[in-house]
Amino acid sequence: EIRRWTTLQHSNVVSVFGVVTKFEFTVSIISEWIPEGNAYDYVQDLNNDPRPLLAIQVLGIAQGLDYLHSHGFLHGNLRAHNVLISTDGQPLLVDCGLSALIDSSFSIIAGAPMPPTIRWMAPEQINNYGKVTTQADVWAFGMTALELFTREPYHDILYTRGVMQHTLQGPHRPTDETTRGRMTDQWWEICCLCWKRDESSRPPISDIVAVVVGVLSHPYFLLLMQLRRKQWCLLAKRNPFEWLYMPPCSLCIHLKLYCICSSAS
Repeated sequence: EIRRWTTLQHSNVVSVFGVVTKFEFTVSIISEWIPEGNAYDYVQDLNNDPRPLLAIQVLGIAQGLDYLHSHGFLHGNLRAHNVLISTDGQPLLVDCGLSALIDSSFSIIAGAPMPPTIRWMAPEQINNYGKVTTQADVWAFGMTALELFTREPYHDILYTRGVMQHTLQGPHRPTDETTRGRMTDQWWEICCLCWKRDESSRPPISDIVAVVVGVLSHPYFLLLMQLRRKQWCLLAKRNPFEWLYMPPCSLCIHLKLYCICSSAS
């Protein structure tokens, strides 16, 4: 399985070179060094708004996941912590298939500790001891997109056990009232496609990629991206993430349906 990982080559998947098993009795994966950090960290700064180019990040995550699925891999632990950002702003998936090496099952009996990844888990995973499937990966992608826009899935629920109860008993996904100020209607609808309670009703990630590409192919959005990329070129020698925090331009405000810089409310 590890040898197969080393064959993966995609612009949105971190390259794996191999593993080391003789270092402090642990299994260590050797991959390329990405010094810029992960997607979770750069959306946590309350003084900055990371939304202006999140659409490109979310598309890259979807394309990376689609690549994994098309090559017979499951991610199994998709969330913003496991998405690194390259020097040119591209998202890179890490920890792909790590559950193949680690026993990811967990107990949900009273008093048992809740796994930290439960906020990204599909309902059937909670009922089936964390079993990883392509459909569960699609659910986790929707939660990761929500996390990037709102900074945390179910950000209105403080305790992880409450998230589990919310997922199992319903409503099985975050409500739009808790995210209305952070996402446009189009992005909310894309996430809802990933959150179908019946796992067989969830579209494959390739369909999600097509939907996102369709949204980003709007001519006004393409014009906006050209403007943003010019700003990125000017800022590249300063803070590599400063381009993500540029204030919305007048074009963003007027094109509310297609620009993620504006509120959905």
